[in-house]
Amino acid sequence: MTQEQAHLPLQPVGNETEEWQEINDHQLYTMRFESAIQPPQATLVLVHGFGEHCRRYDHVSRAFAAQGIEVQTYDQRGFGRTGRKSGQLGHTQGIDQLHRDLTAMSDQVRRPGVPHFIFGHSMGGMITLSYAARHQGTAKLAGIIASGPAILLPPNVHEHPIIERTGIFLSKYLKSFTLKTRIQLEDLCKDPQVIEAAREDYYFYNIGSLQCLGDMLTVGPELIQSGAQTFACPLLLLHGSADVTTDPKGSRDFFANLPAALDKEYVEYDGALHELHNEPIKDEVVDKYITWIHSRAKGQKS
Repeated sequence: MTQEQAHLPLQPVGNETEEWQEINDHQLYTMRFESAIQPPQATLVLVHGFGEHCRRYDHVSRAFAAQGIEVQTYDQRGFGRTGRKSGQLGHTQGIDQLHRDLTAMSDQVRRPGVPHFIFGHSMGGMITLSYAARHQGTAKLAGIIASGPAILLPPNVHEHPIIERTGIFLSKYLKSFTLKTRIQLEDLCKDPQVIEAAREDYYFYNIGSLQCLGDMLTVGPELIQSGAQTFACPLLLLHGSADVTTDPKGSRDFFANLPAALDKEYVEYDGALHELHNEPIKDEVVDKYITWIHSRAKGQKS
């Protein structure tokens, strides 16, 4: 393997710190994966997707850390250990609050003179892209990686249009009211062990508040229609062509509307499902992440 090739280690490659932190008046579960190379060549915040939690990415975070990329990650409001502790399962308190939490996580892991990146998957990818679009003047990011971002949802997880429009309207008033979604675990990836682990995972629950679900229905289309045209952050965008949890069309449409001169790359993996980091091609995918980060980190300062 080359120096930059991902090993997807199952065991720690350096110091790992598990900590509860009060961030913006809310208790968040956080993890730090210290880079095996010091000082790190890059820092990164990893943002998980809907219904899940950050510890499902330990193999990805450790692969980053093994290759000189220090990782800060966390269970978002309403999800994972954070959601269990608060008792507000699936309630994110809105996209603006999630952006504030992301800023706080970035501030924690940044180091002077070290390029800083954000990786987001699924809903986390949508959050990351909208964060970069809205805060690109102040975020000081060396690059964004968005995996299977929830820009558009496929027909199989949509409700009737009237129901969705009603839900979006009610999300402004009944923000914490929760619903179970139509997302199926079997659609996440082809690895049966990953699916069974998710099924038995106390911190994985397929519940979202009206505010959370309203954001997922509105923020992505806004990114395509207006956010893409002024997007200024280097971007690696990836999607599985067989993804039926988030719609690859959303990634294609967003990418097509990006500025022509932007440092951007779109990779669509033929036949792959939603969680590229858990598919049979996961080594190739994570190696792509690391190589892309290293190539953008060279010569840059945060």
